[in-house]
Amino acid sequence: MEKSSEPLLNEEIKRLLQTALTSMANKDTEAFRNVFADDRSGSAQLYLLNRDYALNQLGTVRQDHASRIEVQIIDKVKQDAGVSDQYLYFYFVKNAQGQWFLGAID
Repeated sequence: MEKSSEPLLNEEIKRLLQTALTSMANKDTEAFRNVFADDRSGSAQLYLLNRDYALNQLGTVRQDHASRIEVQIIDKVKQDAGVSDQYLYFYFVKNAQGQWFLGAID
């Protein structure tokens, strides 16, 4: 991620994305919640920490119709049925003060 030349991935978004991915791999609830715009959003995504990830590859990066930055991450997930590819979409939003936060993961 750090070496990506994708223009939509500014340093703040790269840092938040790296923190989110690392916290998911390490199952670090506190660090995971801290990248979200609010505690409610972070709590709603905690189920993602129940999986084992072999992270990851950067997929597409685009700005959507709501001016969010959508970052696709392709990874491998270990579940009961074995290991499978998974595509996660991280949606970054800017607050009123101009700071970026992770709004949701889909």
